[in-house]
Amino acid sequence: MNGGIHDAFNLTEKLMALAKEGADESMLDLYTRQRRPIARDEILMQADRNRARMRERDPDKRLAMLRDLQTIAADPERSRAYLLRTSMIEGLRRAALVG
Repeated sequence: MNGGIHDAFNLTEKLMALAKEGADESMLDLYTRQRRPIARDEILMQADRNRARMRERDPDKRLAMLRDLQTIAADPERSRAYLLRTSMIEGLRRAALVG
């Protein structure tokens, strides 16, 4: 859902530029260049990881996943990177660099 909200804000910005500022249709190409790689590389991968974690039934594997998350949470640098990635803020920053 976060990815869809980010897409909507990005697209709205482009559509407003087209409607109000007389920008050309390359603004829509910019939207595609900014958001498609984020969807492919981050949003879909995160969704796959979340589904795999929820579907895992092996107790040992579930414990390993929990321990991995605990290790990340115990390390401030890794924790910050994890939160920026999973909250999709990293993707917003990456998209903003595409010109």
